[in-house]
Amino acid sequence: MKYYLAILTMVLVFFTSYADDKKDVQASDEYEKLVEEQKTNEFKMLELRVKLIKEDPELEALHRKIMALHKELALKLDKKEEMKKLLEKKKRIESELEKILRKRKTGNASK
Repeated sequence: MKYYLAILTMVLVFFTSYADDKKDVQASDEYEKLVEEQKTNEFKMLELRVKLIKEDPELEALHRKIMALHKELALKLDKKEEMKKLLEKKKRIESELEKILRKRKTGNASK
């Protein structure tokens, strides 16, 4: 199931790229309709891909291999010194954000 979530995440990232393009184009009914039609079509494509992967053993096996390679790549990338530094920075930032959120929650609760 986590593999399907990875695909869904990629599609959602793909959808968000249209937000930047939209700024450059004047808002029009035709544009909005086409964007909505595109999103609907891409979502249907995603659903069909998931369905086909589940139903076809050959596709499912290939998908499993791809996900295993993707995981292996991520693990190897995370071992690189530059990436280690950035991951540590990410943890520090997330920790600071959590502290701020906790302070906000306790501040709001006391009001």
